[in-house]
Amino acid sequence: MKIVDKKLLDGFREAWRCEWCDKPTPSGCDPHHIYSRGAGRLDVRINLIALCREDHQAVHAGKISREDLLAIVARREGCLPEDITTAIWLMRADP
Repeated sequence: MKIVDKKLLDGFREAWRCEWCDKPTPSGCDPHHIYSRGAGRLDVRINLIALCREDHQAVHAGKISREDLLAIVARREGCLPEDITTAIWLMRADP
């Protein structure tokens, strides 16, 4: 399945604080996909986190784990990290 939502991505870009370090981001954030776009693009709220540029680079450098990001998103969404992982995998399996 592929879900593209430009409006949702723009909302994450306009975030005024990084969800990882909580620093203000006057120039906006980078929307980061918890589960990569290349494996089937899913622009859904539970698969996105707003990160400052520095932290976004740290994620891609392997300095911040997916599990840590999932914990933040799960807290934000009021669920468990496992719930998010299951939902994403079910969406990916749906043609």
